[in-house]
Amino acid sequence: MKARDVSPRSSVDPSSLPAPGRPASRPRWRAARLAAGLAFSLTGPVRADAPLAVEARLHTPPDSHEPQRALVAVSNAGPDAVARLTLACTFLGGDDATLERGTATIGPVAAGETARAEVIYYGWPRARRVACARTGP
Repeated sequence: MKARDVSPRSSVDPSSLPAPGRPASRPRWRAARLAAGLAFSLTGPVRADAPLAVEARLHTPPDSHEPQRALVAVSNAGPDAVARLTLACTFLGGDDATLERGTATIGPVAAGETARAEVIYYGWPRARRVACARTGP
């Protein structure tokens, strides 16, 4: 019986690997977090009372077994960033009867930017329209 070489063959330099028991350094993640923090800090003061435009559209998939979705866009027309805010969406039936209410939370929205959110309606009957509004910070 011949002896078989079972040593691992790799082109990785063992000295470039982290020491046992220590996590590998992730400089790209650190740089990304730093850039995100810097971008957020440059948006200026965060306000909860800035002028906002809330637009909602009801998405009804062709398959009746899939849920309907309120696709919401919140535009910040003010000069300052807007703090985290909560939206309430009401799914309405054919006679404008309330079928269900749902909420979504949106993080800070920079001045002049638009944030998007989604509220899902799993109920029956199918909604005919949706109305969404800001409920608070």
